[in-house]
Amino acid sequence: MAKERVFTSEADLVAAFCDSIDPSKWARNQDAAPKWTAYHETAGWDLLLVHNETGEQIGIEAKLTLNAKVLEQALPSRWDVEGPDHRAVLVPSDGLQHHLTRIAHHLGIVVLVCHSYRPGSRSGPTWAHSFRPYLPQDGWSEDWPNWCPPQRCKLPDYVPDVTGGHAAPIKLSEWKIKAIKLLIRWTSKAS
Repeated sequence: MAKERVFTSEADLVAAFCDSIDPSKWARNQDAAPKWTAYHETAGWDLLLVHNETGEQIGIEAKLTLNAKVLEQALPSRWDVEGPDHRAVLVPSDGLQHHLTRIAHHLGIVVLVCHSYRPGSRSGPTWAHSFRPYLPQDGWSEDWPNWCPPQRCKLPDYVPDVTGGHAAPIKLSEWKIKAIKLLIRWTSKAS
């Protein structure tokens, strides 16, 4: 008998992770402001988290199984000037490979392990944190190596309205935004 998967898709995994970092989904004080803003499918990452006060960034690649490919995706290319402060891969608890976890640690890539839970309930290992390790607090954590990038990832003018983890999502790219702005200017001058 095959073991049931914790998550059936990368998009479900990303959605569960984002729910667990959003205090409006689980906090007693439903007006609690989130500390992190999630930019899905941004700057080449499945998920780019940006701290709302410090601007600190975490680039996250999501996969259902920890493998060499996802570790490679989280590494910078030789010519990268921009990058997040921290690099991570997000995998479900049933997708771990012990030896690759150690390799990721030595590479400075954090392995975020997400546990299954049902949104709207209090089931799961810990409702407020259904993943480990916790996100860095106050700009420093020994669990989160800082890559000290020359420049942080450029953020779009908007928070994308897509969900990370989908194969080939439709993106509102920088050139599309410029084209829309040009069209707005052109139509406002024509009227």
